[in-house]
Amino acid sequence: MANKTWIATHTGLPSFSVDAGTRVTTGGRVLWPGNQAGVFSDALAAPGVPTTYQVGDKTVTLTRRPIPGGGMLLTGTDGRPIDGLTAWNNQDPISWKSGASIIDDRLTRWSMRTPLHDGKTRCVLPAHAEAEAWRVLRTRGHIIIAPGDATPGVPARLVTVNSVARERLGADGTITLTIQWTEAGPRDVERLGGGAVAVVTWGDWQSWSDRTGNKQDQSEVSLARLIAGMPS
Repeated sequence: MANKTWIATHTGLPSFSVDAGTRVTTGGRVLWPGNQAGVFSDALAAPGVPTTYQVGDKTVTLTRRPIPGGGMLLTGTDGRPIDGLTAWNNQDPISWKSGASIIDDRLTRWSMRTPLHDGKTRCVLPAHAEAEAWRVLRTRGHIIIAPGDATPGVPARLVTVNSVARERLGADGTITLTIQWTEAGPRDVERLGGGAVAVVTWGDWQSWSDRTGNKQDQSEVSLARLIAGMPS
C-alpha cells in the first residue's frame, strides 16, 4: 500500500497512512518512527499554518483546517476541538523564571534543567460549550491550546493546566475562562508520540455510525476512508 497524506474531512487534521519502514517527522517532532505501518493524524499542527513533513524520502506540506469564525483551539491530546470558543483580549502573555538561587555575592546555583515557560490564555464561550470545556481542562494530562488560524509567533502548544478562573459576561450565559498553564517540554511531546493521534476515534465512529446506521465492523484503513476522506 502506497503512503498517503491528506487533510481529514471530519477533523481538519493533517493525516497519514504509511507503510512499515516509513518515518514521519516535522521540525523536532517524530510522529511515526517507522517500525510498523500506521494511520494517524498530527494533533499538534497549528490551524491555518502550512506544516512541512518528511514522510520517508518525500517532503509534504499540509495545512490544518482553521477553526471557523476565527475561533480558538482547545483540545485534549486527541486533537478534537471544542466548538464555539473564541480567544478574548488575549495578548499571549508568557513568563519565565530561571530558578536561580542566589546564596550570597559569591554563589549562585541554577537548576539542573531549564525551567519551562508559564502562560495565560483567555477565551469566551457559549453556555452550551462550558461542560465540554471543563472536561478537557480538568483532564489529568496535557491539553493543546492554539489560535484558531495562523497567528505569527503563537504556535500550537502542549500544556499542563495550572488553574482556571471563570466569569459570566452577561445574561445570555456567555462565559469567559482564564487559563493559567505551563508549556510542556520536549520529553513530554515525545512521550505523547510527537503529536500523533488516531485518525478516527471511538467517538468519531460512534457519531458516524449513529448518523449512517452502519454498525458493521471496519478496519482502521476502511474507517479512515469512510469517515476521514482518506484517498484511495
